Amino acid sequence: MGSITKRGPCQFARIEPDKAGRVVMRADAAWPCMFPVEAPVFPASITDAYGYTWPPRRTHVTRESCAACPCWTARPV
Repeated sequence: MGSITKRGPCQFARIEPDKAGRVVMRADAAWPCMFPVEAPVFPASITDAYGYTWPPRRTHVTRESCAACPCWTARPV
């Protein structure tokens, strides 16, 4: 599988700037995704179900998964 289109860091990836103030997505790292998710209105048949939680569980994002994400948004300069 070829490489994904290169993009800069997404504004929702919580990446701490380095000592020079640059935000760099290292290939061997992962970061929490802080994309805002609003709770939809669900009926009690869903919210009362065993295992229901809001907000939904998340995983950390890597450089490749962030670049392929449909919610990717450029960081403000």
